[in-house]
Formats: sequence, structure tokens, C-alpha cells
Amino acid sequence: MVRAPGLWAYRNKMEFSFGTRIWRADKPYVDKGDGGGGDAADHGNGGAPGPPVSGPPPPRKVYPPGGNDGFVLGLHAPGRYDKLVPVDRCLIQPDAANEVLAFLRTRCEELLLEPFDVKTGTGYLRAVGLRTATDAAGVVQVSVNLITADDEVPGRLVPLAAELGARFPAVTSVVHNIQASSSDRGGGGRRGAPEVVLYGRRTIVQAVRGLTFEMSANSFFQTSAGSAALLYDRIVEAADLGPADTVVDLFTGTGTIGLALAASAGRVVGVELVADAVADARRNAERNGVTNAAFYVGDLTALKGGMALADVVDWEGAPPPLVTRRAAGGGGGSAGGGGGGGGDDDAPAAADGGDAAAAKADVQMDVVVVDPPRAGLHPKLVRWLARCGARRVVYVSCNAATQVRDVALLQSHEPRWQLTSLTPVDMFPHTPHVETVGVLELVGESAAVEG
Repeated sequence: MVRAPGLWAYRNKMEFSFGTRIWRADKPYVDKGDGGGGDAADHGNGGAPGPPVSGPPPPRKVYPPGGNDGFVLGLHAPGRYDKLVPVDRCLIQPDAANEVLAFLRTRCEELLLEPFDVKTGTGYLRAVGLRTATDAAGVVQVSVNLITADDEVPGRLVPLAAELGARFPAVTSVVHNIQASSSDRGGGGRRGAPEVVLYGRRTIVQAVRGLTFEMSANSFFQTSAGSAALLYDRIVEAADLGPADTVVDLFTGTGTIGLALAASAGRVVGVELVADAVADARRNAERNGVTNAAFYVGDLTALKGGMALADVVDWEGAPPPLVTRRAAGGGGGSAGGGGGGGGDDDAPAAADGGDAAAAKADVQMDVVVVDPPRAGLHPKLVRWLARCGARRVVYVSCNAATQVRDVALLQSHEPRWQLTSLTPVDMFPHTPHVETVGVLELVGESAAVEG
């Protein structure tokens, strides 16, 4: 297990909800001034002692029993969509973000910005997302994402955004997103609606392993920059690249893993479904002066029997880096290979008699890195991986259960793959969740490169 570099103030992105109802169990909720609430014995954080709190504690507040408590900013109680635990200070986010959180709690109420009531469907303020980053010079920045139910009064949040920028030097970005309904939560706002910049820049900059990355309010980035650096160290070590190697980075996102690998590879080819993420990856490569990495839009779920990765990538008119391969073992998987096979998905790449597969041009690859979402890999992609021609697959996962499933399916195919190492990395202290880096080596008959 790779331990997290810190247990507190590690999380660089948190979202807090506005509401009208305070959660309480069988007695009034007591705010003891440590941001957690709850019983006096548990410090509001599950019994774990928090870091020391400097300065005098804020006044105690006791919220009387009742249905509607007025104005609340905090986190949802477990299993409750309608009630919130008030939070003035969150122990797992940096102090710079906590200062903004405490200010918003009082200032939004003073400005009569109505909290959204999920039961009645009325109100204005839904949530606020706070994202922090530290650039290469050690400067801390905070991005504030104000999420509302509508924008019926344009410019309503502009004075608040200006006040945030004037009061807090760390706040360099304030944006506005609209979430008209609960189904719009993808990306923190209405699907397809752009972020509106109210103050400063659209992005903040995070430094990791000598590289810098721009992060918008809703773009994906590892929630702990310190743990991310340790994770990328393990991925680079697992890939074990040489200066002539080509590495294919699937689910590349904004290119963080691919760019971390570029220094030790001859070439990096990143593939990602989301076009905006690919655009971010290209900008990140440019800002870091990385010239041996290229990023493309591609739909990995479109891979079917006989198709090459090159067939599902939009090369934008550029010639793909192809070599001709003959996949060992031919067909689409062994008996009992699982994954719901059948029809075209299990067809051989091409038939030239018996079990042999005809020569097939595909992207040159020596090592493949996959970092899929929690749902893991589609069986069609696993079948393609089995015959991709690489000597090594590095599987990065945030869900060990789906990783185990996918590795077992990969090992059921020909040529044979062996799991040689599995390293968990603690990315989320105080939770059971880890990232795992698995290395699979080709031990069966390898694919022959013909040209």
C-alpha cells in the first residue's frame, strides 16, 4: 500500500449544498464550532481527532427541532436527499477553501439569495463547488463554482463574485453553472450549458511531478494532488518504458497520465471519448512543452470483432501511427471467456484459414495504459486488449471489484496474460477507497510485428 502523504486538508475539490432543512437524529443538532456538529464525543468527524483549530471558537449554535430551518449550507446527511449537516469548516479541504465556505454561509443569507428547497422545487442557490490548486511557485488558488436553479435575473451573482475576489486573494476564479433539475448534475451544471465566468479566469493551475495542469470548475482531476503524484510515480514505474517505446493511453481524460509517461517514452498516443477533455489534454501538452504526445477523440465502446483501435479514433486527417500485426490465436476468445460474447463481437480479426488471423494494421503500441471509470472495461475492449500486440498492460482502477473481473476475463483469452503486480494507492484517507495499479505481462505467444 502506498500511503497518502497527508490525512487532513488533502482534498482539492468539494461540493456543498444549500438547503432549508437541517438533519438531526433524535435530538437537536449542536454546532460545536469545529464544523462537524454531532455529539461532543466524536468531534464531528467519525471519532477521529482533527487537526488543532487556531483562534477562538465560533459561538455555539443550537438549531431547535422543526421541519424548515431556513438557510443551511453543508453536506447531505447519509441517505437523505432533503436534509443537510451544516458545515463551516471541512477538515479534508484546505484552509483557503474553508475561509471561502464560512464567508458564503453568512454572506449569501445576508444578500437574500434563497436556498433551494428540494421538496418544493423552489429557491435559487443549489450548491457551491470549491476547488483548490497549487502552482509551480507554490501559490494557492481557489475556484468557486456557484450552482443555481435558474438564471432569471442575469448578473445577480456578479456583486458576490467581485466581493469574493476582493476579500480573498486566493480566489482567482468564480464561475456560474445552472442546474435546472436533479438530472442536470453531470458536470456540476446543466448539460450543454457553458460555465459563465463571473470573476477572474476560467481555470486554476495545479503542479504535479514537474508538470502543470489547468483545471476548470468541472473538469476531472485527482482529488488529492499529493496522492496523484505518488500514483503517477507508480504508473511510470509499472509501464517501464524505453526511449523507443510507444505507449497508448486509453481513457486519457485531460492527459495527466499520458504526459507523465511522455518523459520516458518515444511516443504517447492518448484516446478519450470526450472532445473537451481532449482539447484540455492538447493544451496541457503545449503548456508543458511536451512534443511527443498526441491526443485524439475515440469511442472505445465501438470496438467490435475484427476492428482495430485505429478504426474507432478520429485522426483528424493525420496519418495514424500504424504497424501490421498478426494476432496470435486468431479468434475472439476462448471458451468460457465470458463477457456476453457472440456474433460479431467474437469474430476473429480476419480469417486466413484455421485459427490464424490475417495481418491487421493497427496503432503501434508497446505498452497500453487503461484508466477506465468505476464501471471498468467493456468486454469488447478486453477482447481487443488480449490481442493488441503490446507486451504490457497497465490497468489503473478506482474500483477493485471491476478490475478483478476484467483481469480474469483478459486472462481467459489467448494469448495469455499474467498479472505480475498490483499496488494499491491511498487516494482517499478516512475511506475504504483506493486506486490500484495492476501490471499484466504477455506470457503467451506474442503478436508479430510485420511492418
